[in-house]
Amino acid sequence: MKKTMNLYHKRLYVFDKGQPREAIIRNYTERDFAALIRIQQESFPPPFPSELWWNEAQLREHITRFPEGALCVELGGELVGSMTALLVHHKLGDAHGADDGTNTKSAASSAGVDEGAGYNAGSSANITRNSRGDHSWAAMTDDGYIRNHQPDGDTLYIVDVCIRPASRKLGLGKLLMQAMYELTVQLGLVRLLGGGRMPGYHKVAEAVTIEQYVQGILEGRYKDPVITFLLRCGRTPMQVVPNYLDDEESCHYGLLMEWRNPFRTAFYNS
Repeated sequence: MKKTMNLYHKRLYVFDKGQPREAIIRNYTERDFAALIRIQQESFPPPFPSELWWNEAQLREHITRFPEGALCVELGGELVGSMTALLVHHKLGDAHGADDGTNTKSAASSAGVDEGAGYNAGSSANITRNSRGDHSWAAMTDDGYIRNHQPDGDTLYIVDVCIRPASRKLGLGKLLMQAMYELTVQLGLVRLLGGGRMPGYHKVAEAVTIEQYVQGILEGRYKDPVITFLLRCGRTPMQVVPNYLDDEESCHYGLLMEWRNPFRTAFYNS
């Protein structure tokens, strides 16, 4: 069943050093392309690969194939961030394209957020490792072109989220994530899913495994700029994925994290 298009527009206020500032979250369009590319360049500086910045061809695919999943945020009339998603049918452990749903670049996505500063991670988390090597940001997002978007998909898969550095600390990334949760509910989807970078891992990689690092985040021993942010947004860790993204800071790992539609709990209890 094809989902009906629902354009998004929300007006609200954020506080910058105690001063209210008007923000608007809406769908981005072709007239926003130049600003969106500049935001990518500012949000993902080296060593992040510049070839993973958005280009106009990718952005045109976003607004053509799934405009509902192409969101941006304005602050005082200036574009300062964006978030992009597509629909998929995907179960954890399946190869991309299986008939059954995280930068953040879904993994990379959250590299540009930094709101607070996106295996066996222990029984408390019940997290698994994808050992098949069939799940990566490139495969899940068609290298960011989303030509693999499935209009009847049951999962909203996050391609990217980024906030201009000068506008961080205002909660804009969390507001964009909330907008995607609202879209998940509006479309009656089962969940939101996406990978998160772990840019803090390279600092401790010689001392701990990626599994230990994830568990350390969940136990409060480590704070990761991306994963900690996503936890604060309500996302739940599900699966560590090797070679998720070309990302030296994360040692190329991603952490798949989901948000379940609370109105679809019967799906999980069946």
